Amino acid sequence: MLNYILKKADLIFPISIYLQNYLKNKKIDEEKIFTLP
Repeated sequence: MLNYILKKADLIFPISIYLQNYLKNKKIDEEKIFTLP
């Protein structure tokens, strides 16, 4: 059971980190757009 959970975590953690980075970059892009003259 624990192995199963760890395997799931191996899939979920990289995805969540990827999403966090994606959203961070998206937010920065939006800030760039709003700061354009």
